[in-house]
Amino acid sequence: MITFLRHAAARLTRALPFVDATILRFGAVGLLTTTLDVCLFTFLTSTTAIPLPVANLLSYGTGVCVSFLLNRNWTFSATKAKGSGVRQAIRFATVYTVGATLSTLVVSFLAAFIDKRLAKLISVPIIFFWHYGAARLWAFQAGWPSAPRRLSKRD
Repeated sequence: MITFLRHAAARLTRALPFVDATILRFGAVGLLTTTLDVCLFTFLTSTTAIPLPVANLLSYGTGVCVSFLLNRNWTFSATKAKGSGVRQAIRFATVYTVGATLSTLVVSFLAAFIDKRLAKLISVPIIFFWHYGAARLWAFQAGWPSAPRRLSKRD
């Protein structure tokens, strides 16, 4: 699966040279970990007697742990960056806790005016960019990317 993600991210980077590669890798990791979260949640709620909130916490927590490992080692290559793995993990968990809180606030606010499902969909890109920016700049201290290569007339 990791090999597939690497190849897919490389193809997208070539196809979209004006987009920073780390955001594509971050998105691929997010897609993978969201799928893991949903599948594990479905498994736990359909085959065990675990209460729904516990199943959700277990599946979401597993997704966040896998996300941390993949983002640290692949997306941001932050294994030799400033700060220990423990410090990065604490910061990453903080980023995702704040993200969950922001998501709840955005959805709750928007749901007062529009359908709750649409409110949730609108919150996704907002929270994605929060997670990406905070993980890159604070949790992994990878710095902000230099300007992406601009397309020339030959491209």
